[in-house]
Amino acid sequence: MTKKDLEKYGDIINKKYNLEIREIDDKYIGGCILENNIQGIFIDNTFLNSISEQLV
Repeated sequence: MTKKDLEKYGDIINKKYNLEIREIDDKYIGGCILENNIQGIFIDNTFLNSISEQLV
């Protein structure tokens, strides 16, 4: 989550889902990146990725 998203939603998400939440660079505009290193899962659900996919 971007710093702004983390400040706004971080505590709510952490309490509800008990997840490790890390800040991502503001260049991602917003959204989130989900990772599960044990299962090798990586999901980029950021606005920057969405825009990039639309332009391809």
